[in-house]
Amino acid sequence: LRALAAEGIQHGHMALHARQAALAAGVPADQVDRVAAQLAAEENVKASRAAEIWAAQRGEDNEQ
Repeated sequence: LRALAAEGIQHGHMALHARQAALAAGVPADQVDRVAAQLAAEENVKASRAAEIWAAQRGEDNEQ
């Protein structure tokens, strides 16, 4: 039980959940880590938010 409350396990699970949310939102595999990192940083791990982040990042990439 103590291990389940450990920050390391929680952080790892959050990262995995963020990656899955990004994939569910249709983010290409080569961009999943980038979107998942932002989801985790915002502590808003939802596929809908991943889609918003991905759309914004695509727009930034197109401007450069």
